[in-house]
Amino acid sequence: MNIKRFKIPAFLIVFVMSIMFCGYTKEYDEYQSKVYDDAGLFTEYEIDELQEMCVSSANQTKLDVVVATINDSQGKSSMVYADDFYDDMGFGYDQGGSGLILLMDMDNREIYISTEGIAIQYFNDNDIDNVLDDLYNYMVSEDYYNAAVTFINEVNSHVSRINNYYYDDVESWFDGDYTDYEDFEEDSHESIFANPLIDLLVAAVVSAIIVLCMTSKSKSRMTVNANTYMNRNKFNMHRSMDTYLRTTVTKTKIQSSSSGGGSGHSGGSHHRSSSGRSHGGGGRKF
Repeated sequence: MNIKRFKIPAFLIVFVMSIMFCGYTKEYDEYQSKVYDDAGLFTEYEIDELQEMCVSSANQTKLDVVVATINDSQGKSSMVYADDFYDDMGFGYDQGGSGLILLMDMDNREIYISTEGIAIQYFNDNDIDNVLDDLYNYMVSEDYYNAAVTFINEVNSHVSRINNYYYDDVESWFDGDYTDYEDFEEDSHESIFANPLIDLLVAAVVSAIIVLCMTSKSKSRMTVNANTYMNRNKFNMHRSMDTYLRTTVTKTKIQSSSSGGGSGHSGGSHHRSSSGRSHGGGGRKF
């Protein structure tokens, strides 16, 4: 038997098995352009600065951060354009395409933030609205560069805050078992109560406990009644009146889910793009 004939197939088997056990991990490309200024809103210096900031943010947050400006939306809404542009360009820090893009749509006069991958979990609808609030005044005053800078800084600070308080909510994503956010979300919301047999068992146990408690109480004899505390030789009735004086109103600010503390950080609403990927996000007219 010629052993040399089996060297290449054996190597290929080992190589394929190593990929299967190690899992697929997309390598983030820090040399890829992260700033696309088709609308001509930035100077060359500003583009270079924003490019450096986007790459630095990605290395810090493990999210791909992209800024794009357009004059022609090609008949698409800002949401559709942002989703498609992100997918078509192949952005994403990991195998699930995690990242965000800020689109300055001068055609529809709208700023839109599209999220993908674990960025949907990091940025829920309320978080997106808060970022858009911070960008709005810059857009109205045509200070587009500082709008982009603010966006990147907000991504950095928000992700850092979520990791400090709610990292357990996103930790399983980084194991590399997910390529789409909906799969991650479904697994994250699974609980023992998702099984109907367990639901019935729990209900039966609770019902049995309630019945036993009621039975135990019914067996005890009542030794106290209304006559026990009544003094039949003395009965007085006192008249009591309530007088309205004033009304006091107390206001308490309700903190958003991203303000730290609490029991968890829920992800944002999401939809499918034309490529079939899950995206979250939101926009604001200016």
